[in-house]
Amino acid sequence: MIMHEILSRIGEMIERVAREEEFFLKSVANQGIFHMPELAFSYACGKEIMCHRKYVFGDLHPEWKRETVLGDGGPTDLLFELPNNKSIAIEFKLRGTGESYIRDIEKLLGLDQEKYAVAFCALVDAFSDI
Repeated sequence: MIMHEILSRIGEMIERVAREEEFFLKSVANQGIFHMPELAFSYACGKEIMCHRKYVFGDLHPEWKRETVLGDGGPTDLLFELPNNKSIAIEFKLRGTGESYIRDIEKLLGLDQEKYAVAFCALVDAFSDI
């Protein structure tokens, strides 16, 4: 399976978790996804991805790691190490600021692009006046 397919399927899992948590938290806390701490969301996404690892990774058997320091920028929220010496590093932001998004994106872009495929996921408020 090629990396862009894996990343696309990871995106599907992240979207599924976000939608399910939004529905659940609105029903029990009347607050929605932003009631969930960022690390809890990262963990829930990692768990969902690993529960569907055959669909996401095919025959590759990833090692799931959380809050792993990969470089100078502090810990990376979610990491999947693959047996082909490639890893997928994912950063999450829930209701962050533009500056915090830039820091995380720069951290990801500072990783060795031969070794790491990277993804950045920001959950933000959406407003509509329609």
